[in-house]
Amino acid sequence: MGSPSSTWAGTAKPSRCWNRLAGISWNLACPTSIRSRWCIWAMPNLDWGILKKRMSIIHAESAARQLNENWLISFALNNLGEVARVQGQYALARKYYEECEALLPDSGDKGDRARFVHSLGYIAQHEGDHERAEEHFRRSLRMFRRLGNRRGMAECMAGLAGLRARKGDAAWGAVMLSAAESVLKVTGGAWWPADRVEVEANQGFIRSALSQEEYAAAQTKGAVMSLEQALAFASES
Repeated sequence: MGSPSSTWAGTAKPSRCWNRLAGISWNLACPTSIRSRWCIWAMPNLDWGILKKRMSIIHAESAARQLNENWLISFALNNLGEVARVQGQYALARKYYEECEALLPDSGDKGDRARFVHSLGYIAQHEGDHERAEEHFRRSLRMFRRLGNRRGMAECMAGLAGLRARKGDAAWGAVMLSAAESVLKVTGGAWWPADRVEVEANQGFIRSALSQEEYAAAQTKGAVMSLEQALAFASES
């Protein structure tokens, strides 16, 4: 079974797939190991109304540890980190993400590891460490670029956009965020729930910092960028 970062790359509405399956009474039919694998794999695709049920995720983490598979453990921990991040518990989220990253070096899930590094960028930003945040976003961007993962590249560019805007360059941030959204749109994907919260907050911040004319011009400039143009723009310091 593929990982969420690769499996759902071309799926516009991941939660829709889960909703179609939610009514199937497979709990009685599937062994615990299969249920645990499916639960952990599907969780990143759920709406936040379901993800907030932290105890269910903790149960999945426990099941994953019993299976002794690093990939499963890392995604259970990632989901706990996502919930903690949205709830503003940044130290706790960082603990989960760092453990995720540490679990994967030898597993071959490089795209998933890049995702955790990207998430640590947001944590560093929230903690006020902008230098470390940029380091994480750029490192993750390099990793995703080597993998050819367009979705991951879009996620990192969105992170850089918000970070630069909050450091005082809202115009650059507006262009970069628009370009990131265009790159993501080409994949047919949508922001993961925790990232959507970050993107919407950054959009609001950028809008408040620019005039309507400035914002519209930046949006237009970013929207027409190709992936390579967006990457070149992202490399500007």
